[in-house]
Amino acid sequence: SVKTELRAPCYSPTDCLRMERKVLDKLEWDLNPITPLTMMELYFLAACLEGCLTPDENPNDELIMLTEQLELALTYSSIAAHTPSVIALAIITVRLSEKACNVF
Repeated sequence: SVKTELRAPCYSPTDCLRMERKVLDKLEWDLNPITPLTMMELYFLAACLEGCLTPDENPNDELIMLTEQLELALTYSSIAAHTPSVIALAIITVRLSEKACNVF
């Protein structure tokens, strides 16, 4: 019967995952999108490498503050029109300008 056929384990979990990936590939679906947070972390790393933090500044504290600013900025719907890289760059550029450090 049809009911029995539907209950039969015809596909393993591995088969299902493989098929799901094929469908997502065909749809050109990106499972690892670049987010504003990803871009901000990259820009922040570049700023650190350029020496924009003084030895007594904690990079983790700076990144936490930038992340909080990013979260606040993302609450505004008009921000969503911009790409992740632009959003992140704007936030970190403002912070670096406050510190008088020119990296970008």
